[in-house]
Amino acid sequence: MGGTTGKPKGVVHSHRNMVMNVYDHAVELCITGDTLLSMTPLSHSAGLFL
Repeated sequence: MGGTTGKPKGVVHSHRNMVMNVYDHAVELCITGDTLLSMTPLSHSAGLFL
């Protein structure tokens, strides 16, 4: 079961998964500096990125 009516399921993120996610974002968004303006709430996907 899943969705909004089933039991919640947890997702385990490995360290490699987190590092590759940050790397992919940096490459796609051409992030080269030490400063980044996050326009979305940190409780949403921006928190995972940061």
